[in-house]
Amino acid sequence: MYRGFSEGCHVSDVTAAADEGRVPQLTFDLPGVLLVVGTESFVTALVVFVGEPWLAWYLYLIPITLAGIRLGPAGAIVTWAASVGVVALATPHQLIRNEWPGFALCLAVFLVSGVLTGARSRQLLGRALALESTSPVDPLTGVLRYESFLARLAGETERAERYSHPLGVIAVRVCGFEDFMRVFGRYKADAMLEHLARVLRLSVRSTDLVGRLGDDGFAVALPYATSDQSREVAQRVTESIAATSFEGDALEPAVTAEVAVAAASYPADATSALGLLEVARAGLPPETGPHGQKEAGRA
Repeated sequence: MYRGFSEGCHVSDVTAAADEGRVPQLTFDLPGVLLVVGTESFVTALVVFVGEPWLAWYLYLIPITLAGIRLGPAGAIVTWAASVGVVALATPHQLIRNEWPGFALCLAVFLVSGVLTGARSRQLLGRALALESTSPVDPLTGVLRYESFLARLAGETERAERYSHPLGVIAVRVCGFEDFMRVFGRYKADAMLEHLARVLRLSVRSTDLVGRLGDDGFAVALPYATSDQSREVAQRVTESIAATSFEGDALEPAVTAEVAVAAASYPADATSALGLLEVARAGLPPETGPHGQKEAGRA
């Protein structure tokens, strides 16, 4: 169980112990690399063992194209170079000398095709990311982005002022999120945040607003909630997350995470949206490392 935390978000030596036997996680497109390597190896096996390699080497267009799609133009160029090397070694030199114009033309077509495919793939990916950036919803967790949440919270603050009703805000931070990501990898950390967002939404009312707050936190706006009610929600969120298991790895399949939660209320603590968030974040206990040092940059 990955509960190496105590009051105040202290990361204990359990984190260091959990590291034993684990390999540091990589962040590049490993599935894409494995797909390209597997396809390249399969085509190479055909080229080497078919007996007439010049009949099969045209299939190298497949891994080169896949490399362009998954890894971009640079991946396509590397895969093309590897393919050229295999073709040069497996094909009889006499055949290459006799048919070198055709070989050169086909290899040039393969290279251009891979590079153009990679460039187009990167262009489409850039457009998709641009569209995502304009969405008010965080694509990972399904809750509001910070900017959208702040704008909606400002609207709720104005309504609270106009109609003289209370408004609560709670800030939630995952304790030791960076250590969790270092131990289990970015993929599992993202999955944990996605699961955590679902738990958080189920712990509050459907009319409450849930948004991202930094890389390791969330914020919830509670319209009509008094100070006492906001603290009750904060306690319920803490208990719900404490009872939730998240996916780990082969050494630790089920893990748990601890959160720090703090509340702020309108108008007792602040009268603006940004002020409420700042008060709530300031109420979070400082996160400290394994030996008690306060981590820089934490609210």
